[in-house]
This record gives sequence, C-alpha cells and structure tokens, in this order.
Amino acid sequence: MTKEDEMHLYYGDWVGLLIMIAIVAVVIALMMAIGLTMWRHTDRRYRQDQPRQDVDSPEDLLAVRFARGEIDEEEYRQRRKVLRQ
Repeated sequence: MTKEDEMHLYYGDWVGLLIMIAIVAVVIALMMAIGLTMWRHTDRRYRQDQPRQDVDSPEDLLAVRFARGEIDEEEYRQRRKVLRQ
C-alpha cells in the first residue's frame, strides 16, 4: 500500500464520518421543527376553545377610559347606559 492510498483511506474515513454526522444533525433538526410546529398548532387550537380570562368587560374598559380622562362624565354615562341595555 502506497502513501497516497493510506492518505486516501485516512481522509476518506473522516469525510464519511462528518457527512454522517451532518445528516443525523439535519434529521434531528427537522424532527424538532416538525414537533414544535405541531405543538404550537395544537396549543393555539386549545387556547381558542377556552374562554379568555384576561379580557376586561366593556364596562371595565369604559371605566378605565373615564379614569384616564379620555372621555368626560356625560359620555361615560351615555355609553354605560347603552352597554347596560
């Protein structure tokens, strides 16, 4: 066996190993991406089925706007009256 054949075998083994590692890494990354996408989709669908707890009622939002001074007392009373009908 010549020196050139020995170098080819040595470098060939490393190149093959690196290619296999790269392929395995790509497959794992694809599996994780698919799993994450599926998890997000299922989570989003679950959240849409549940009533939202973080949203204030329209009357609460109106009271906040009044407290901030965005609307005056007359407008506050008119809008509250409409909401309560």
